[in-house]
Amino acid sequence: MQTQRKEFLKMCDYLSKMEDLTDGLSLAGELMNDDDFISNTLIGLDVKYLFITTVLHRQLNLD
Repeated sequence: MQTQRKEFLKMCDYLSKMEDLTDGLSLAGELMNDDDFISNTLIGLDVKYLFITTVLHRQLNLD
């Protein structure tokens, strides 16, 4: 999941893909908490999302 990147996907497609990956992990018995989901999703965003990613990491204490 940490290797998934937004790259050329539309944001809605990227978020759907991340949710699908999380659901797949769940089916395999690997539960992911919300903070890990958010953190992994933010990590996969392009550099143009750097500002919002940094703000969200700080506000949510995801470091």
